Amino acid sequence: MSIHDPRVLTSPSSLELPPFSWRARRRRKKEESALVREVEWASEQAQLQAILSDARRHVEENWVRGAWFAVRDDSGPVKLVRGGGALVLSDDHIVGSCLVGAIIRAGGGTTTASEQPVQRALEAVWHALRQPEDAEVHWSPSPMTRLQHLRDLTRWNDYQASSSEEVASLLLTAERVVLFAEA
Repeated sequence: MSIHDPRVLTSPSSLELPPFSWRARRRRKKEESALVREVEWASEQAQLQAILSDARRHVEENWVRGAWFAVRDDSGPVKLVRGGGALVLSDDHIVGSCLVGAIIRAGGGTTTASEQPVQRALEAVWHALRQPEDAEVHWSPSPMTRLQHLRDLTRWNDYQASSSEEVASLLLTAERVVLFAEA
């Protein structure tokens, strides 16, 4: 077959871009960026799964209502800690948690409450509670919306959840939400 043969000019291999053209480099860069995003999301999903699974274990062991944490200090009796004081506790004294407290503990303790993995785990749980499982998850709502979701979860734990099994079931649903969610 000669170079002047029309089949040579229209074959699929003749339509491929030269390996060093700007279009080929741009396409390769886009593909690499997409692959990096997929790997990062898979890593974040694994981290969220671990937080939710650990939170489920905390709830199954020592679930509380009416406070984020139950603590026992050196003086003896167990005390319930509510509100802003809950985030200045030493994690060593915590002996029980509500839904939100369990997620904070599982995410690394009270010092990590405002960090992204904990916030996203809370969003996944709120989504599992209030949205269809297959609906898109909004991972970064506004601060006011995030605060409202936190209040929703706290109220649900304190007034609507009937047992630690029900709270653990919600956390398991949140694990499925994370598993099938997109970044």
